[in-house]
Amino acid sequence: GDRDDIFSQGFICPKGASFGGLDADPDRLRVPLVRGDDGELREAAWSEAFDLIAARIPELTKTHGPNAVGVVLGNPNVHTMAGSLYPPLLLGALRTRNVFTASTLDQMPKHVSSG
Repeated sequence: GDRDDIFSQGFICPKGASFGGLDADPDRLRVPLVRGDDGELREAAWSEAFDLIAARIPELTKTHGPNAVGVVLGNPNVHTMAGSLYPPLLLGALRTRNVFTASTLDQMPKHVSSG
């Protein structure tokens, strides 16, 4: 960070500072993986992965209830028009109470640990 910056005084978000390394990581997944009938993961097209998820969610929620699935909302999707419009529809359709945000993942442990 820039120690001379009047606002940040050199402090930077560790998550943001690490994005370059995450993006360049050779082990980063770049395509969806689906488990085949043989139990092994294989690369799949995005359309196939989304179709598989769409087919499995009703089965999961029927068997285990709506809280068997969860939704993670957060950066950067909350900073788009779609991020404002679609989550309420998705959450209404899923009826899950398992909703997580960037704050849930980044900040909640700090709140819990500080008593």
